[in-house]
Amino acid sequence: MIWNPLTILVAVFPSAARREAAACSKRWQAAAARDPRLTLDIIRMGGVLDLQPVRLVDGYPEPEPIDPQRLAYEAGRRDFAMQLLALAHLTPDDLNILMETNDAA
Repeated sequence: MIWNPLTILVAVFPSAARREAAACSKRWQAAAARDPRLTLDIIRMGGVLDLQPVRLVDGYPEPEPIDPQRLAYEAGRRDFAMQLLALAHLTPDDLNILMETNDAA
């Protein structure tokens, strides 16, 4: 997936609501600037970096059975988190830095 906050924001807000999008983005930027842990919380709660669990059968990995409801729920949760992160102007570099910080902890 290519990370482009502008494209995400344009998809979230219709063309008539550009001023609303700008105001919303300023609020999220200010919130993220006041407490940088906000973006970490959104990433964690949204499951942005979650990996799919591995199910072993006789010691060999097998794919999980497809559950359309679970997949839709997880995709919606992740998409919403990505929208919030785009509003906070989190860049791919910022996301990499956050991932490195989590690895070091």
